[in-house]
Amino acid sequence: MNVLFRPPTLTPDEFEWLPDHKGFELIDGQLREKAMGAESSEIQSTFHYLFRHWLRSNPLGRIYDSECM
Repeated sequence: MNVLFRPPTLTPDEFEWLPDHKGFELIDGQLREKAMGAESSEIQSTFHYLFRHWLRSNPLGRIYDSECM
């Protein structure tokens, strides 16, 4: 006898209540780990660099990188 296992599906509200959902996304009710590739990492670092320099002239707040959570 073969048994298929299907992970439970989540609603968007249930997903938001998860204690550590920042590294995941919800696709068709299933948790998927966010894939961070070279392109997204380059975009993030460029934005961080430009925004940090802008904040030096306009001290309106702080910026943290994606590792900070």
